[in-house]
Parts: sequence; C-alpha cells; structure tokens
Amino acid sequence: MRAEPLAADQWERWRDLRLEALRDTPIGYGETHADALASPVERWTGTPTRPGFHCLLWDGDRPVGMAGGFVDDAGRPTVFGVFVQPGSRGRGGVGLLLDAVAEWARGEGAEQLRLEVHEDNARAAAAYTRLGWVATGETRAYNLDETRALHAMVRSLT
Repeated sequence: MRAEPLAADQWERWRDLRLEALRDTPIGYGETHADALASPVERWTGTPTRPGFHCLLWDGDRPVGMAGGFVDDAGRPTVFGVFVQPGSRGRGGVGLLLDAVAEWARGEGAEQLRLEVHEDNARAAAAYTRLGWVATGETRAYNLDETRALHAMVRSLT
C-alpha cells in the first residue's frame, strides 16, 4: 500500500471514499452521509471539502483509504477525514496516511500535528495511540451531537 497526494482528476474517488466512511463510522466525521450525498458536484471537484492537503491510500490500482490536513483557525496543522476500508484495515494504512499528512505539515513549517477523535471511537483512538499520538486533554463538543465530545491528540513532527 502507498499514500499519495490526491490528483485533481481523482475527486470522484475521494467522494466515494468519503461517502463510504460516513456510512461505516458516522461518528468519525463532522457531517452526515445524507448531507454529503446531497452536496453539489462543485464541492468535490478542485480541492474537496476544504483547502489544504488531501491524499488517497492505494492498494495496487485501487483506492482503499483517505486522509487530509488543513490549518485550523488557531494556525495549527490538523488531520481530518481519516478512513481505511474495513477489508484493508490492520495492514499499516492509517500510519501511511498520517505520515503523508505529517510530511505536508512539515512543509508548512509545523513542529506538531493535531487531530480530534470522537469519544466513542475507541478503534480510532487506539490506532492513533499505537502510532505515537498523545491525548492533550483538550475537548470540544461534537457538532452533530453536542452531548458528545471530540478529544484532541497531537504528534510531534521534530
């Protein structure tokens, strides 16, 4: 497997993986499957979802995962949209995706990379911890259910 930056003509692959991710793990993302499905094509073309960095995880010629990075309002490089298809999990794909986003963040001059994980997404939190991410203790309300929380984690890039 390999992680590669998203090419402009691969927007349909990004969209399809995003929709699959929203079905697979609805709490892992800040939107619903229905909202993403109803999005106009312009949302997906060019730079999908938000400006920053986007990459796909490939197994041969088939995309099996995705992740992205953006600089948040506080100027912190932040990971978003991590997903690996169930049949491809457990083979190092999450690490490859996060390493690709980390490389982008280093190019932005960052010394640390950040992500948020839903309090009920133990599988993702465990994967991030195994890969050296550390909980910061910072939380915020999950936008789709403000009774639930997102927990911040960081990884040093130095």
